[in-house]
Amino acid sequence: MNRATRVLVGLVIVGVLAVVIGRVISSVVPPPVVGLTADGRLHPCPDDDSCVSSLADDERHAIEPLPCAPGDLAAVVQRAERVLDRVTVEEIDGRYAHLTARSFTFGFVDDLELHGRGSAIQVRSAARLGGNDFGVNRDRVQSLHEAVDGTVCQ
Repeated sequence: MNRATRVLVGLVIVGVLAVVIGRVISSVVPPPVVGLTADGRLHPCPDDDSCVSSLADDERHAIEPLPCAPGDLAAVVQRAERVLDRVTVEEIDGRYAHLTARSFTFGFVDDLELHGRGSAIQVRSAARLGGNDFGVNRDRVQSLHEAVDGTVCQ
């Protein structure tokens, strides 16, 4: 086996190990606190760069709610399943939905929550691991905004 082939085989082995390790870590890490707080709101973001929320008042975490009526929640969840990568509906109950999104490469899990409250659907998307998600959660919510704006929301 020549040197180039050995290097290529080594890189493949390292890549496979990284994927396996990522999936194992993601499967044993318990989910963060999800659901609604005692006062009926989505939980606040942790103090890191791995979460966005329409209820946040700081620029680092703030993102716009979905301009949909709370009654549109089921349609928004269906659209999320179609347009977002690797999304699974974990729970949908009345005006609250919890979805998970798994990254393609390493299998890391993020939590996406939707809550019909007031005249909009509040949204929170957070990584389960790490202090920086490199903008993945913000991008996910922005993609959902584009997917529902004007077509799902009445």
